[in-house]
Amino acid sequence: MSSVSDSQSSGSESDSTTDDELFVTPSDRDAIFKDCIKNMEECVIRFPEHYKSVYRLAYHYMHAPGETKSLERCNQLLMGSYKATLGNQIPGLFTERRSNNFFNGIWRIPSSDIDRPGSFSAHLAKCVAILIEALKHSNDHETLLELAIQLHRRPDTDKEYLNDYDRNRLSHQAESTCIIVYHHILKNTQTRKDDNANLALMVDIFKGYRRCVKHMPQREIHFSDALVEAYRIYIQDKTKLPDSANLLDLAIKLCTYEINYRKSMEKSFGKQPEKTIKISNMCTDAPSTIVTPMQPISASFIPGLTKQRRVFPKSSTIASVPPTSKLVSVGPLAISTASLPGLTITPVNVTTSSSAEKGIATNTPNTHVSSSASGATTDLLKTFSNPETVSELSNMYFNTFTNLSHSDAILHYNKIQK
Repeated sequence: MSSVSDSQSSGSESDSTTDDELFVTPSDRDAIFKDCIKNMEECVIRFPEHYKSVYRLAYHYMHAPGETKSLERCNQLLMGSYKATLGNQIPGLFTERRSNNFFNGIWRIPSSDIDRPGSFSAHLAKCVAILIEALKHSNDHETLLELAIQLHRRPDTDKEYLNDYDRNRLSHQAESTCIIVYHHILKNTQTRKDDNANLALMVDIFKGYRRCVKHMPQREIHFSDALVEAYRIYIQDKTKLPDSANLLDLAIKLCTYEINYRKSMEKSFGKQPEKTIKISNMCTDAPSTIVTPMQPISASFIPGLTKQRRVFPKSSTIASVPPTSKLVSVGPLAISTASLPGLTITPVNVTTSSSAEKGIATNTPNTHVSSSASGATTDLLKTFSNPETVSELSNMYFNTFTNLSHSDAILHYNKIQK
């Protein structure tokens, strides 16, 4: 009995000694991790096509405990450029992706001793799974949507990197993760009560909704729900929604207006033609009219719910606008009178150049622009051949002279001519 007890006590002592010897401090663990990372980087440097080593490094930076965990380095290994411990640059696994091939630049290992049958697609499925996780942590909903669309599309026979089951599964996973990122960002903007960030997110969701309708039909329901939720949060403290309102339709109208407004602002603040600047200098002495082609979205103006006002004159008298619009021929161009306030269409007599040389006046009825500033405007428009320039200058010029009487317009025109 004593021998048995002695053996048991000695065994317990040996077990406790072994446990003490296997205990590793966090500093020792991180030192071991760094040595492993350095050796794994050496594999990638010597064999850049070894995607398995890149995956292992990315997986470690995503899930490792301690100070070696780094989401930034994981993103670099997947989507950017990674700098190794020795200073070498390692391109990311999906850096060479294209709009029609997300896996461009990834090659199957030709050696059968390394790459077993089915190993290539299985490892790429793991790489895509960790990419989706990394994009979720970085709130990159645009890349998630692009990945979902490309995986949803059936590839060509020579570009089948994943089997159909993994491809469809990862496509749905990327789509659902994109919606999760939308809700996460929306929750943060709601907490901060940042309307600008909420509106920007709504535009991004709307763009994703349009792409989903185009490339992944019958799967846009999650995007429409996210768009309606963002619209409801944005509108809740600005106006009361009707009970019968179609929130999706209103959200689409608001996002469409915001996109067009941004385009108009980029165009108006872009490089103006030299002739436009000269004409604007000519009209500095005229009474000014504040023209706002489109309003920014605010609490006082919401597309689909509030009325839009485009022109805010300084004086109380505003010239009447013709009830019907017609096309006016000015040189080689045709201008609609709907955008030219104060104009009427009257037949006038025009003297042709050939008859004028002979001193003979030929009365030919022709459609001519008649208004308080018709002469100056006609001469102005004839000097330009670019339709966009003509449209821009005509709007500016006619709004300038809208409130002038006929005599004041003639005096101002003579002043310009001098």
